[in-house]
Order: sequence, then structure tokens, then C-alpha cells
Amino acid sequence: MIADAITTPYQSMVRSGLQKGDLAIVIGTGGGGLYMAQHAHNAGATVIALDIDNAKIEAVKQQGADFGICTRDLDVRAIKKAIRAVVKEHNLPNFQWKVFETSGSTAGQTVAFSLLSFAGTVGIIGFTMGKLELRLSNMMAFDADMFGNWGCSPKYYPAVVSGVLDGSINLLDNIVTYPLSQLNEVVKLANDHKLDRRAIMIPDQE
Repeated sequence: MIADAITTPYQSMVRSGLQKGDLAIVIGTGGGGLYMAQHAHNAGATVIALDIDNAKIEAVKQQGADFGICTRDLDVRAIKKAIRAVVKEHNLPNFQWKVFETSGSTAGQTVAFSLLSFAGTVGIIGFTMGKLELRLSNMMAFDADMFGNWGCSPKYYPAVVSGVLDGSINLLDNIVTYPLSQLNEVVKLANDHKLDRRAIMIPDQE
């Protein structure tokens, strides 16, 4: 649902303790990741977005991400090197990174855990049935935190709704409407991964 894609990342941002001046790294810039980048930007963080789709990278850079890295042909080591290059070039924080995994993929979660830094935080928002092999001692060694977030408490709804209404959260550019009579066609587009925006079904006009 479009509401979950906006509200769940907001709660994740609050839960992470993200503050103005922090570095936020968003992995996956689909529905949830796109809004995660917007929330972090609105909170005053610098945002680096990662995705395997360069078109999505360009889209998220229009909506809150300060930097984007297409990771399609990069392994974990190369991704970390690319992020470190951006950090060094732009004098960004070296530690206490806030990493938000929204891709819901094994690869994305592997990257997220690899980006744990000293006093850093990793939030897992995307879901996958895939399994990872991790060295949990890294959390101890870095004095880091990790959490998972499913859904959003209603107490955060007013802030999100206000953001949508005042335009600080861009909703309209990320949705497309279809008449309900085209539901089957839209489902096929979704299954074929041919929707670049969230589809909203509306009753047919008589």
C-alpha cells in the first residue's frame, strides 16, 4: 500500500535517532526507499542512495538524495569504496552512519550489514525470505545498533500527512491512476516489473 511505503520509513527514521547533519544511506529506491530518502532529507541529513537501476537513482536524486550510486555491477567491496569516496570528497561524517535497507533483497541486506560503522545504525525495512551469513560480532566491535521495522505507529501519521499536504513529501510524482476496469492489465504490468510508479485504482467514470 502507498500509505505503508510512506509511513513505515518515517517511523524507521525516527527509531534510528537520525539527526540534522547525519549521513543516511538508503539501499533500494523503490516505493519505500524513495520516501526514506525524502524523510531523511527533510530531517536535515545528507542522503546517499543505492540502487541497481540507474533510472531510479536519477529519480531519487530529484526527491531528496544528495548522491546516488548505481550498484548493478559492483560487489560489496566496490560499493563501500564508492561510498567512502563520496564521504571523503564532500567531508561527510566518517562514523555513526544511518543505513536503511529497503530493497528487501539478500544482496541489499548484505550490503547494509557491511556498512556498519562505529556507533552506526542499520534499519531493516525491506523483507526477503533469503538467508544471510553474518558476523554479528561486528555489532559489538563497532558499538552499533540494528533494528527491524514492520509498519508504523498511528502516532506518526499526522506528521506524514502534514508533509504530504505541504509538499515536503512528494507523493503526486510517484503515483499513477488507472480506472478499476483495467485492474487485470495493471496487475500484469506489476508482475512484469513495468510500473515505474505506484498504481492507484479509481472507480470508472460513468
